[in-house]
Amino acid sequence: MKEVIKLTNIIDAHVHLRTIADKRMPLCTPHTAKFVSGMLPMPNTNPHIYTSEDARKYRQEIELVLKHFELLGTVDIFPTIYLTPQTNVNDLVAGYLAGDVFSCKQYPRGATTNSAEGVSGIKEMFPIYQVMEKYGIPLHVHCEMPMDVDVDIFDSEKFAIQEMLIPILDNFPNLKVSMEHITTKKAAELVSSGRYPNLVATVTPQHLLYDRNKMLRGGLDSNLYCMPILKRKEHMEAIRNAVKNDERGVFLCGTDSAPHFKTDKNECGCAGVYSAPVFVEAYVKAFMEMNVLEKLQAFMSDNFCKFYGYTVPEAMQKTVVVEQVEPWKVPDVYDGIVPLFHGEELTLRARVQ
Repeated sequence: MKEVIKLTNIIDAHVHLRTIADKRMPLCTPHTAKFVSGMLPMPNTNPHIYTSEDARKYRQEIELVLKHFELLGTVDIFPTIYLTPQTNVNDLVAGYLAGDVFSCKQYPRGATTNSAEGVSGIKEMFPIYQVMEKYGIPLHVHCEMPMDVDVDIFDSEKFAIQEMLIPILDNFPNLKVSMEHITTKKAAELVSSGRYPNLVATVTPQHLLYDRNKMLRGGLDSNLYCMPILKRKEHMEAIRNAVKNDERGVFLCGTDSAPHFKTDKNECGCAGVYSAPVFVEAYVKAFMEMNVLEKLQAFMSDNFCKFYGYTVPEAMQKTVVVEQVEPWKVPDVYDGIVPLFHGEELTLRARVQ
């Protein structure tokens, strides 16, 4: 075995853990929690995380799972609530000041999993953004157009940047905004430009590794279908170039690992790539292909800490070693969920030191 890289205090700034009730949380949470010092779970669960009380209870639910796997106290959880026009700003501020809420997530109505109650227009949201800006509450944006807007699925992110994201950035220059799981050249260039110092972006492993040919050529691979959808090769290369040349620390690890049982994937093609079991190896593979392995530590942890003013508590600090090993086969399924790289052989393996 040959050491490839050591990574300290990995933060997954966008992950789906689901709930205990739907049986996926106990299956999926350990795959991420084992390797990270912090994780930001998304609130489009069923039921959704709408209030500070919801966020507090959801955190407790995650902690129960962590305790079961002897990981409690080794992972920080950043609770996020589902932002809607009905969000109670007094409750939001109280929850934020009490530490029950870290941030808010905005979904376009109907454009992704469990987003039917999302936002269809942003002007009605301005009073909420104003309060968030005042108190320093971060905003995470799923940047696609609402489903009832007639726009091509491959252009949805591009239009949403112009119609929804830029007006937020122009009107609220001190609001910390993360454009989640970017997929287009337009997004990569906007984040890299420095035009908005309050803007960062998360990037998934699949959008660094693949273009849409991987998903579509030879028949649809529903296990690579996610929202926003994989785009043309030129967009993947633009995101790679932006990450490679990032000197401002504006690109963050956010796996968007989203578990769906194999039966659901086969029957409805539910959007989501389950990368959690191999996310460290996936990012290392991508950064090795880009020949910028030295930038992976910043991407996986340092940029998040810098942007959000976060210091990893001593009890949650971890070192993850990635080694070159003999080829090993990624399982076809983990507990009924098909992972990224399923059935493929990898020569990278991550372990906690």
